[in-house]
Amino acid sequence: RRMATPNATPRVDPLLAMRGDPKLAPFLLDDFDGTAFASAVLASGSDATKDAKKSLDLTIASLDAALGLTVREHHDVLLHQLGGIDEADRVLQIVTGGVSSLRQTMGRVKDELGEPHDAVSGKTLTLENLTKTVDVLRRAVRHSKLNTKLKASLMIGESVDDHAATGGLGGADEGTTTDDRDRARRVSNAAAGDLARAAKTLCDLELLKSEGGDELVGIEWVEKDAKWVTEAHRETRRRAGVALDNGIQSASQAEVGAALQVFHNLNELRSAVTARVVSLAQNAIDSVRDALDPKALSREAGSSSPETETETSRSSAKYQSKGLGSRPGFPPAGEETRWAEILWQRVERAFDVARVEGLKTWHLQRVLAKKRDPITHVLFLDEVLFGGGNDKTTGDEDDSDVHGAFGDTRGDADDDDANGDEIQKYVDGSQTSAGVKNTPCAVFISLFSKGAFEVLARSNASAGFAKDALLSGYPRLVYVLETLHLKLLRDSDAKGAQSAVRKNGVDAFLINKIADPVAQAYHARVFSCLAEPVDSLLSPNTLQQIANSVVSGGVSGSAGAGRGGEDVRRFLSRVRQELDAVALRPGLVAEVMRTGVAKALVLMSKRAETATNTSHEARYFAVGTPVSSAQRANAALASSLEEVIKNLGKIVPHLASAPSEALQGALATLRETARDIVNTTLASALAKINAHFAAMHDEDWSGGPPPGQDASPYAARAVEALGWLDESGFFALFPPLDSGDATSALSPSGDARADLATEVFSSFTRNACLLRLGENGKLRLAKDTAELERAVDQFVFPTKYLASASGAHASIRALRAAVFLSLDELVEGAEAWGRLGDEGTTKENDAEKRKDATGAASLVRDLPKQVTLMLAFSMAPNSVQTPWQRAGLTPSLYATWMNTHAGTDIAAAATETLDAFDSKRSDVGAEAKRAASLIRAAKKTLFPSR
Repeated sequence: RRMATPNATPRVDPLLAMRGDPKLAPFLLDDFDGTAFASAVLASGSDATKDAKKSLDLTIASLDAALGLTVREHHDVLLHQLGGIDEADRVLQIVTGGVSSLRQTMGRVKDELGEPHDAVSGKTLTLENLTKTVDVLRRAVRHSKLNTKLKASLMIGESVDDHAATGGLGGADEGTTTDDRDRARRVSNAAAGDLARAAKTLCDLELLKSEGGDELVGIEWVEKDAKWVTEAHRETRRRAGVALDNGIQSASQAEVGAALQVFHNLNELRSAVTARVVSLAQNAIDSVRDALDPKALSREAGSSSPETETETSRSSAKYQSKGLGSRPGFPPAGEETRWAEILWQRVERAFDVARVEGLKTWHLQRVLAKKRDPITHVLFLDEVLFGGGNDKTTGDEDDSDVHGAFGDTRGDADDDDANGDEIQKYVDGSQTSAGVKNTPCAVFISLFSKGAFEVLARSNASAGFAKDALLSGYPRLVYVLETLHLKLLRDSDAKGAQSAVRKNGVDAFLINKIADPVAQAYHARVFSCLAEPVDSLLSPNTLQQIANSVVSGGVSGSAGAGRGGEDVRRFLSRVRQELDAVALRPGLVAEVMRTGVAKALVLMSKRAETATNTSHEARYFAVGTPVSSAQRANAALASSLEEVIKNLGKIVPHLASAPSEALQGALATLRETARDIVNTTLASALAKINAHFAAMHDEDWSGGPPPGQDASPYAARAVEALGWLDESGFFALFPPLDSGDATSALSPSGDARADLATEVFSSFTRNACLLRLGENGKLRLAKDTAELERAVDQFVFPTKYLASASGAHASIRALRAAVFLSLDELVEGAEAWGRLGDEGTTKENDAEKRKDATGAASLVRDLPKQVTLMLAFSMAPNSVQTPWQRAGLTPSLYATWMNTHAGTDIAAAATETLDAFDSKRSDVGAEAKRAASLIRAAKKTLFPSR
């Protein structure tokens, strides 16, 4: 091997050289196509072909040389690898031989084990067949024994059937004696035990069939007995049903318990009880439907009395001869009362049937609650309610299985919050619960209530005599339903047993909901009956008659008389009629009051608002101008409303809480409307008086003469305006005030007059507190105050009653004395009253605090806080700027501003005024500074938070 010398030329890789040659590079590509390369070279011409051939020859020679050189360089490695291949070939031959030997060994083992395995498999199959055969034989024998036992249990069936054919089990006919019925009951009781055993046997046969699957299929005698077993199952169920029905009819707990045991053994207890409850509820529903059937009513009414029938026939013939025959389903003329009484007797009998069916359901439930299975000790009631003794759900847990059989007997009562208040009306005083939901009695009440509700709804939707009779006698229907509930509660009151109706009010609610279709129509009729005189009273024709009557009635007018008075009396008479009709039913009184009387009063209020004359003539007021016809008409309208309020207000104390609240709310709305009608004119009179009060600021109060015999000009004009309200006869158009006006709350015109007096005093106080008074001015203001108080007391409203209703009268009296105080005395009184107020005001110590307030403190006590504050500003020197001066307002405008703003706003304006004064303290004298400090102290006492 040649050794490379250090100075040898480096060897060039021919592959790299080819990669760099564009002619040879395509040969290194994976997708090289020799044909395409040759075609391209040949297409380039002969020279190109020769060049390509030379290049390829050189490249091939270079590759051969490089390959030989590489082989020589790696000669030892190649020889070593060739030896490894030979070794691998020898190992492969050895493995192949071992595998062949192993395969032969496995074949011999398979042959040795196969024969015993086949023998074991055959014996195992034989044993399995024997076991199946033995099991089938065991089941067949078990089936045979059960069939024999079943036949033995049903041996009494023939005698029972013979006795049932004579009426013993199917119900005694008219010719059956008491001994026969007793004998039938004894036979039935004797058969009950055999039926229970037969039912248990049938249950075992069903269990045997379900466990074995199709194993007994094909056995001739088993298949032959299968049809007989099916008939026996049906016969056992029939006999148990007959026994259960007899026990329910006779109220025999023994019979019912024995029959229930049969159904329990058949695993059909729940379905059997459900079917009986549904059947009893359907019987009750059918009785209500039959009671309202117009054809049945016609037959009973026509055959109730031979004499009546003959007379009725003659009457009907007479009318028919004239073409006036009565409509089908309606009584002849003059027979309406008798037919209605017959209808109500039928309805009462129907609900008495419902009571009987309900007590039968209760008897069934009572037995279920006592009876237990003698083997498993499962309570039958648990089985019915929860599907098994171990499947109980209580409280708010999921009880969908209960609802599956019985449905949710709570109805809307538990789902609708709006019904919660309705149910509370039926809750008994002990607040006890009925216990478990969805009991048979609860299901019966639910089904019967729903069915009877639908019957009454259909009867009410169809035009007929029954609809009219139920509508006019709705209170009697409510009485019948309440009686049904009370009788169920009374007749099912047994020690240790749950009542037929729950005491949480749900069942009472459901029973009373039966009358809802009639209730809606009844309440609508009541409202329509009451709305008719309201529409008549406030119709344009009646209002015009009222206006004409008051114009011709002179000064005293005739408010509430004539056509309007008749409509008022008719409305009140109808209210009394409707209330008398439901007087014995407190719940109905509340409903009639809420849906009838109250709604009619609200309607009257709205119609009166629309009918009120708001023209300039109705609002105009001037001294010397007589009362206009528009004002008289409004007064007559308000008097009519007062008549209604007065009469209905008398019955409020005699009503229960619910109807009293409904009536008081409606009367308050009507009272507000009547007061607004009166204020249509009084508002103009108050505006005129306020204008006179504003004129007091044009007079000289700091000087001027002492008071004379007459009041100040502004006060004289205000007194004259007040006097004209009485002299013109305006107040005479309304009912006079009572001497003991404690009842003035029921008099809208009295309230309006009291409000006018209060506003007059308040307006005078607001204006007077802004005056800067001299000595003569104080005397004149005191005289004006006395004159104004006398005029209000004489012409508007007695002030002795006003004091208890408002503080305005006390404030004007306090102002008359407070103007004679000095600023120091006024501030001391404010601080003294403030110290008493620091103790806190309660109902117990308020009277003591007022009693302890003396001197200036007693005056500040009666004055509004903002008036006291403005009075302090008025007592200060002229150099102390007042809030109205700083705001650039006249005193009269500032008094108007005070009337529309709260005391805190007035205190804030005073603070700003005092702050502005403090910024200029260097320009004022010591007296003004001291006065400002006193005013600030009074402000802090009166308005601590500001």
